[in-house]
Amino acid sequence: MSRPCTCGLSNNHSSQGITSVLHFLKLNIDACRLFICHSNRVLAVTGSRVLEKAVLGCCRAVLQALPCRGKKVKFITGSRCCFESCLMSTFTQRNGTTSQSMGLATRITNEYRMPDLRNNTITMPGRHGVFDFGETVSERKILISCFIPPGKTDEQFLSKKDAIIEWLNPDNGLCQLILDKEPGRVYEARLTSGFSFDRAVRNSCTFDLEFFCPDPYGYAISDETFDFAETGTFTASRTLGNIESYPVYSLTSVIPSGTDSYISITTNGSELQIIGRLAAGETLIIDSDLMTAKVVDSNGETLRNGLPLLSELNFPVLNTGDNTIVIAVVGTSTTFTELNIQARSRWR
Repeated sequence: MSRPCTCGLSNNHSSQGITSVLHFLKLNIDACRLFICHSNRVLAVTGSRVLEKAVLGCCRAVLQALPCRGKKVKFITGSRCCFESCLMSTFTQRNGTTSQSMGLATRITNEYRMPDLRNNTITMPGRHGVFDFGETVSERKILISCFIPPGKTDEQFLSKKDAIIEWLNPDNGLCQLILDKEPGRVYEARLTSGFSFDRAVRNSCTFDLEFFCPDPYGYAISDETFDFAETGTFTASRTLGNIESYPVYSLTSVIPSGTDSYISITTNGSELQIIGRLAAGETLIIDSDLMTAKVVDSNGETLRNGLPLLSELNFPVLNTGDNTIVIAVVGTSTTFTELNIQARSRWR
């Protein structure tokens, strides 16, 4: 059971000594390193107590001197942490494993809400400036600072580092990255560079991770879906995300061969005609993000390429808020069964 540390002045330190200690002490809240450092040298965290004798009697003065800016700060003895901050964070990577379950304290110090932009321009000889053709969003980078608390034997410390390296192995390809400070969102990411363990004290260390997200957008973990079982005009209202999305349309119908029988799906005034043979029990899946289409059977097995069934490559796009969906059947032998829309809502 942890207990608050003593806040009275040590008999071995005068007020002048405390002032001197406070002058050089720095509690790195912003980087959330979980220890007090003096000239970049760790003084404070050990496995048995929070503060070394040199600053044991200065807790109250340290708290008063910190630029807390509303952060919750608490000193605890008998534990592995010297303070708790409301800006602490965890992340999940690969098979649902969290940084907390790996025994890590983590902190996102820089939040890149807007990824880098690539300006699409063309220069012309003899003309000042450039022609501007807009911009495209580049990849996203997510930087996370991590700390392995002390209190382990040499063998345990080495085993912990080996487990972390295996967990974050970029050979596993893109994995889901979930940040607890961005609830309901998921990124596809992998490490973009190696990292080193910076030894701190008593078998503890810090290290920095840089994740690379080729798709810069965060996607809804619990996505919005819309189901329509009859023809007509409908409204699909997106409540998640802050930018247009490229949905997945799954159409179950019976469409005979020939150009005089088809199903028309109009999304926000943009029409897509499905012309071609679609038998009973088959589903046409149109992926606007990948710009592909395929026909699958009732078990989800791919039967054939679905692009020839599209009159043109006019893939649907859903806006934030309300979207108007119009479903119509042309031809007496054409039967509409169901249209399922997976919104793939996303955030910039």
